[in-house]
Amino acid sequence: MPLYEEIYDFDNLMKAYHAARKHKRYRPEVVKYTANLEENLLNLHNHLIHKTWSPGRAREFVVIEPKMRLIQAPPFKDRVLHHAVVDVVEPLFERRFIHHSYACRKGKGTQAGVLALQHMLRKAQRRWDSVYLVQADVRKFFDSLPHSAVLDSVAKTIECPDTLWLWRAMIGGYGHDDGIGHPVGALSSQLNANATLDCVDHEMTDTHGAGQYVRYMDDVVIVCSSKSEAWERLYQLQDCLARRGLSLNPKTQVKPASAGVDWCGYRIWSTHILPRNRNIKRFRRQLKILQHRYAKAPPRLTKCGSTCTHFWLTPSTAIAGIPLITLLTNSFSSETLPMSNLQIVTTSEGRALDHDGEQFPLPTLPFDATVHAYQTPAGLWAGAQAPGDPRPVYAGSGGVKLGTIAMDADAGAVLSQKRGSMVVTLRQARRALLQAGYLEGVQSAIDTLPEPERSEANVDWQTAQEVERNWPFVLTLGQSLGLSDTDLDDLFELAATL
Repeated sequence: MPLYEEIYDFDNLMKAYHAARKHKRYRPEVVKYTANLEENLLNLHNHLIHKTWSPGRAREFVVIEPKMRLIQAPPFKDRVLHHAVVDVVEPLFERRFIHHSYACRKGKGTQAGVLALQHMLRKAQRRWDSVYLVQADVRKFFDSLPHSAVLDSVAKTIECPDTLWLWRAMIGGYGHDDGIGHPVGALSSQLNANATLDCVDHEMTDTHGAGQYVRYMDDVVIVCSSKSEAWERLYQLQDCLARRGLSLNPKTQVKPASAGVDWCGYRIWSTHILPRNRNIKRFRRQLKILQHRYAKAPPRLTKCGSTCTHFWLTPSTAIAGIPLITLLTNSFSSETLPMSNLQIVTTSEGRALDHDGEQFPLPTLPFDATVHAYQTPAGLWAGAQAPGDPRPVYAGSGGVKLGTIAMDADAGAVLSQKRGSMVVTLRQARRALLQAGYLEGVQSAIDTLPEPERSEANVDWQTAQEVERNWPFVLTLGQSLGLSDTDLDDLFELAATL
């Protein structure tokens, strides 16, 4: 199949739609697009076939972290196309990219780039008496990137004239019809940037022989054996960029490796790695905001985990994300923590709760007991409750207890599994409704809902890949079908077995 036909293939467009709506499915423009999904995708499909597609109007806004920047976010219908194009052509570019290019690539990223640079510094210090660095970045990179340089770079990988027509149409929109600049918020801009600077990468490494070379988007670091070599590499890099209509930022510098390099959010030496001071301050501000919000309404644990993992540090710092998460769990009170792989097993010493191979002895309990797991600052606890017995039994690092751990001062804050957090696929949910005799009444129940709940429920029922027990859609649908909370729990447990 020709490359352009792969892009506008309907299955590829549907896949691109799912990728574009990820984590954004309830935004108004996504809901509106999804309400007439097939019609919109067919419309895009036909525009691509007849080459009548043109970009829409981007939404502009300003972000101030880590610095003030104008973001141009293309409309959702354009983002679907961008995903469709990138999914097809990205593997072709990946084969050309150098290994030490770490921005916007699967399996790469900032941490991988930081560790690779530290490895280069250690290797250089073993080989050379003195080590110097070229630290450079392109001045106003996305705003000054010429379309001609992008198209010349892309044409080295893509020969399909129809695909190149589409490429010109994509980069010519969003207020950049003067031939210079790319929207920062577009997925295609990331690939355009990597494709253009990949030609610089190959010229520096293959033609000029800069072996210790690493790049993250427009930030380049070159490790050199002497100060004179470092200046020579800097002039070579400057010349490579100038021929593509780009220039270096005035803060570009040559310095000894012993001074460290501030790159990708970290300060890097051959012996250790530290986060930027401003990143530490920003994390502390975010943590205070999170604690303040928790005092009013508990946030989801995933939000707490996200705040911690975004401040992840490399092993070289001797500081990991786990102490930060421990800090949060000690600061906050109870919240949901899903646990899995729990079962009651029989051992030589009697009954026990097994969690991923770790066993906790239990008093005599029937096999149909309800199993729970709790993670507290005091350690992992597992619990079981016999039918009709209001007193759960817990076993863990503190021995066996009766009653509720949350009331035990020694246990600390309890993070417990709730049945409401169950997730099943839409196929499992439909089969469970069919077996229970509720499937035929679902659409009628949705039709009785007022707007905009009806449209949102139709979108979920037709396109969702997974269904979560505590979704507003599920709760509303359950009420329309006359189902109690217990009935919904039973349906989800049935669905999980199908």
